[in-house]
Amino acid sequence: MKTFELSRYAQLRFIASQLTETAILTEAEALALYERNWRFLDLETMDDEERRR
Repeated sequence: MKTFELSRYAQLRFIASQLTETAILTEAEALALYERNWRFLDLETMDDEERRR
């Protein structure tokens, strides 16, 4: 199962501000956050690693 360390992804961390910075999300949880909060993402500043995941 693919997981996401919140501290490694700036945009994900921004839209998941209610979680601790050390949180680890499943792929489904991360995708749900991105989909629910897409309008708050700053795609111009999103790094390549976060874009690919």
